[in-house]
Amino acid sequence: MPKNIDLQCHTTASDGALAPKELVELALKKGLKAVAITDHDSVNGLEEALNAAKGKDIEVIPGVEISCDDRGFVDTHILGLFISHKSPALKSLLSPAIQGKAKKRHNKKIPGTGL
Repeated sequence: MPKNIDLQCHTTASDGALAPKELVELALKKGLKAVAITDHDSVNGLEEALNAAKGKDIEVIPGVEISCDDRGFVDTHILGLFISHKSPALKSLLSPAIQGKAKKRHNKKIPGTGL
C-alpha cells in the first residue's frame, strides 16, 4: 500500500507559516507517514520537529534547502535529505548563506530614489 509523504516542507525556521511542531501535527492529521523538514539554509527547526514526532506514526526526515551563488542568473537551491543536522561542517556551510541573505535584504535599493 502506498504511503503519502512530503519531501519538502518549510517551517518558521525559514519562510514557512507553521512552527516545526505544528507542521508535524498537521502532517499527522493529513495522514502523512513522513515529512522532510527542508528549511532554507537552516537546520534550526529540526530538533523541535524530531521531538514532536517521537512515539507517533510519522517519520521526520532531517533536511535542508541550500541556496547557491547564482551570480544573478538563476535562483538555484540544492535539497539535502537524511542529513546530519548537528554536523559542525554543515552548520559552518549554512552560516555564510544566512549572513549573505541578511546582507542582501538590507542592501536593496529603494525604488525610484537611486539609494
